[in-house]
Amino acid sequence: MEINFPFVFEGKKYSNDEFLNLFACAECGAALVTMDTGAWCSRDENHTGFKLFKEGGDMVATKPFEIKEVTTLTGIPIMEALARMNAQLESGAYRALKVSGIVLTDINPGYLVEEMNNIFGPHGWGWRCEFTKDDFTIETGQFKSGAGFFNVSLVGLKMYYTVLVNGVEQEKGPIFSTGGATNSKIEFALKGAVTNAVGGAAHRLGWQVDVYKGIRTHDKSTVPESYDEDSASSGPAISFIDAASMHYKLDTEKLVAASGADYAPAIQYNLVRSLDENTPASKLADMIGEEAAKATKHTIAELMGLAKCEWTITTELFDKPAKDITLGEFCSLWTVFVRIVNGEKKETVVKQYQDMTGKK
Repeated sequence: MEINFPFVFEGKKYSNDEFLNLFACAECGAALVTMDTGAWCSRDENHTGFKLFKEGGDMVATKPFEIKEVTTLTGIPIMEALARMNAQLESGAYRALKVSGIVLTDINPGYLVEEMNNIFGPHGWGWRCEFTKDDFTIETGQFKSGAGFFNVSLVGLKMYYTVLVNGVEQEKGPIFSTGGATNSKIEFALKGAVTNAVGGAAHRLGWQVDVYKGIRTHDKSTVPESYDEDSASSGPAISFIDAASMHYKLDTEKLVAASGADYAPAIQYNLVRSLDENTPASKLADMIGEEAAKATKHTIAELMGLAKCEWTITTELFDKPAKDITLGEFCSLWTVFVRIVNGEKKETVVKQYQDMTGKK
């Protein structure tokens, strides 16, 4: 059923919430579900039509559900399930991650699978993820030591989870996520990218948000009461180029965890990478807001200056001027600048990219 909001019925306008609370399936009286411009029966999506829900009327209906009545397949109320995703884990779940002299907190991914299974039900039934080989991009490079590496990015992973609404199973989602990993062995880089993307999707369901907020770490579970801006700034600093290189060197989500203002470039890159890669980069402000877009564009312009490049490089890489590139190409351009600033020759980086994409 096609529905556009505000929905007009018998001359009266109804919002999405009002529609869900006042209308029900015309065939069985079950609650309705809406998404985008569609509406369907929560009991049987093949049912058609809807009626205004009236207490005591000639229509036998199941009153539309309230969120507090929705449960996971394991019987946990949905809001309690989301809270449990952020519950303190045993100490072994948290471990230190040292990057460029900075110690961050990492979460053992095995705990995520265990908790998702316990809260939502077994993988493949209570929750699942989808992606294809076309969602991966693979770049090669060389560490300063001379050893080669694979930099794998996964764009477009989709996570779904199942809940019970009025006793009827409904699959919710997709939750979109991206991930990346770098390793000298391709199989480990691919596995790491998937693990990273799954963790990013779960984060949107509340997975260990206190770690991402810096409240819970590998050596403490709460921030001291005396915590303030002065004590926050007393930790090790990070350079601009190190922050801009984070997505390229290690898993983005791990590096963004517990980050502060010094990590703005990493956050900016991850934000752009989470968007539809086919969207024109000129629409970035529409996607993330004027201020965030302005800061992000300033960062890539500064990277370009450090790499001693011009905007005309987009013609070499994408066969188009900078004003016409997509968000996916914007992220690729960012990585090209980072590689050059980190010591790789411009000619080598451009040639590798052209060979990988088939552009000459």
